[in-house]
Amino acid sequence: MSCTPRPPLTASLLLGCFVRLVPARDRWEWRQQWRSELWYVVRESETSGGLRAWWTSTHFALGAFQDAIWLRRNAESRTALLQSPRQCALWLVGMAAFCLTGAWLLPGAREAMTSLNQPDARPLASISRAGLISGTAPTIDLAEYQRWKRRGHEWFSDVAFYRIDRLPIEAASHRIGNPRVAVASENLAHLLRLDTPDPATQQVRANGHALAIMPPEAAGKLLGAGEQTGRILSVAGQSAVITVTPAKLERILPDVDVVLLVSDAQLSEIAPDTQGFAIAELTAAGQQQGRGRRWSFTTSEAGENIPFVCTPIADRTPNPISTLLFALFLACLALPATTPLPLGEYPAAHHPRFSEIRWRRWAFLAMKLTCLIAIVASASLAVSFGPASISVDRAACIELFTSFTGLLFAFRWALRDQRLRCPVCLGLLSNPARVGHPSRSFLAWHGTELICGKGHGLLHVPEMATSWFSTQRWLALDGSWRALFPNLAQR
Repeated sequence: MSCTPRPPLTASLLLGCFVRLVPARDRWEWRQQWRSELWYVVRESETSGGLRAWWTSTHFALGAFQDAIWLRRNAESRTALLQSPRQCALWLVGMAAFCLTGAWLLPGAREAMTSLNQPDARPLASISRAGLISGTAPTIDLAEYQRWKRRGHEWFSDVAFYRIDRLPIEAASHRIGNPRVAVASENLAHLLRLDTPDPATQQVRANGHALAIMPPEAAGKLLGAGEQTGRILSVAGQSAVITVTPAKLERILPDVDVVLLVSDAQLSEIAPDTQGFAIAELTAAGQQQGRGRRWSFTTSEAGENIPFVCTPIADRTPNPISTLLFALFLACLALPATTPLPLGEYPAAHHPRFSEIRWRRWAFLAMKLTCLIAIVASASLAVSFGPASISVDRAACIELFTSFTGLLFAFRWALRDQRLRCPVCLGLLSNPARVGHPSRSFLAWHGTELICGKGHGLLHVPEMATSWFSTQRWLALDGSWRALFPNLAQR
């Protein structure tokens, strides 16, 4: 009497672990099927004996992992959220509204969507020596600024100077910190439209105090919460009255926490070869010379011609729309290299209302792409311009990277989702089945077959592209299939 073969312990443990990947309603039937198949494998491998029999059974049990993954991936519960076109549209529109609302609630992103795209009407330009990137390093000597200020210049109606350094701030002999302080000439406040202190601050300045301008973010970080305007502190050893301005200083003065305004007499105490930055208000001739673009001029000092470059301040103002359009252009260029663009072959003769169906398919794809662009654009604005302390140039780089990456993967998903939908009802296809073998690619076909749950047709997706079967094909089902699909009459 032969005893019943028992599977190895490792094979039983593998099946017990893999069954957890199967949806709950299918676990009992799946376990029984695999146990039955494993029994036959163990019985056939008994003649081998020893290690070979153990490996044959264990190797067979390892194949259950892929089967469980496929069963879980194609379960209806995993695709119920996007199964129908209406559910997919509602989900995408809801995500777009959520992302747009979240970006609008962030002050930096809200300004990027509104005021940052408006042109700056002030004719301001930063001045730097030619051959260097404007605004990244101090290049203007204090002596050069003083000569321009004293003699005047045909291109500038007014010039302001500032230098940036880490200087101490103290309150009642207690050091608060060493922030980045821009020691600037008094006319800088007029050029940047910052000279609007309240009457109390003007009265304190009349007593000989300097003026220190701080943006709200720096004031909250250094001085704490609460009203700080009118407070008198010691900035770089000089008594100054604090005024908090809502203006976005980082657009013009990046990485600056405090702007300390001093008179030209106090600036003269600094060494003449001290280098800093210069901002000028252009005359009508200067505006005509530059015409809103970067331009250069030359001055003659001690018989030597020194070239300078004028960069409009408006160039420092980011344009999120232009960045998004550039990222969209790059994503469209990279998309064909990452995923196939054709949506498949859908013969027109198999459905009486094919023209209407074709219009709905393209409208549905356009809706998905529009919602995805809105989601990626608002999310990239929230990530790049949301943090208050980030610089403008860095925010533009982050926006370009996040927009390009998000749009590329979003478009890939949109095309893949469109290829897996029925062209009649636009529902997701289900029940994928493997058909054929790789060796049958020449005389037959080898790939995956999916079916529409309402019985509209079958989709054949080749595993390997050949000269006669290079893309997926749609096969419409006629009324003879009505018995297997009760919803077929609802098309």
